Amino acid sequence: MEQLSDEDIMMAVKDGRTKELAILYEKHKHRFYNYFVKMTMDRELSQDLLQNLFVRILKYKHSYRASQPFLPWCYRMARNMAYDAFKNQAGANASLPIEDVAAQLVDLSVSAAEIEKEKLLMVAIAQLPESKRELIIWSKIEGQRYEAIAHIRDTTVGAIKVQVHRAMAALRKIYFEVYEANM
Repeated sequence: MEQLSDEDIMMAVKDGRTKELAILYEKHKHRFYNYFVKMTMDRELSQDLLQNLFVRILKYKHSYRASQPFLPWCYRMARNMAYDAFKNQAGANASLPIEDVAAQLVDLSVSAAEIEKEKLLMVAIAQLPESKRELIIWSKIEGQRYEAIAHIRDTTVGAIKVQVHRAMAALRKIYFEVYEANM
């Protein structure tokens, strides 16, 4: 039996077979939950954002085009939702301590030493400006291709490569400061 692509499933949703959205939800719920946790540092808000993302996908299904990849289209919505949540939380403390973010991610089955490194990395990532943090999460943690990130951000691949390079340089500097402070 041939497995349908995300794009084919989304076209079915667009054509009125909305129950097919459950397939996309099951396939990508951990990915988007992890993205929201890393961006908001708030577990409960991330669960709400995940649910709202798929409601929004259903609401805006008419805007999906068969020629565009599903994940970048979806990440663009998720990004806007994360930004809105960030604006609404401005001045409020995150409900999840940054050191605990690594332990809250779905499917994180690694050793205690790796979790400690992940905690330090998350502390460093949290100190980045939101736009750089987002680039690091997408490109290095989630493994998104530069083409997909360029599509999400509505820019060129070359611009994304430069931005990721600069974000990595900033992260490297912050990470070693955090590492030194904790050793």
